[in-house]
Amino acid sequence: MGRLFTLSLLALVVGLPALGVVMSIQKDALVSKPGEIKFADFERAQELAERYDPRQMSPETITMFQTTSDELDTLLKGVFSGVK
Repeated sequence: MGRLFTLSLLALVVGLPALGVVMSIQKDALVSKPGEIKFADFERAQELAERYDPRQMSPETITMFQTTSDELDTLLKGVFSGVK
């Protein structure tokens, strides 16, 4: 009886954390890999970076601008295209 209790306790102590680790591993990625950057996207990213470059803005005034999510995605793809 004591041996069965010890084995059950060991199974709980070792098995439950192991089961938790196995269950937490996901089969599919939550973030999809972005597509390849095209040359037109790179040119567009350069244009956006030049337009919103804070070094070209006046330091005395607060400048606010709006972009679409597509423009921001293009800019970020251009910035991070060389990062491996």
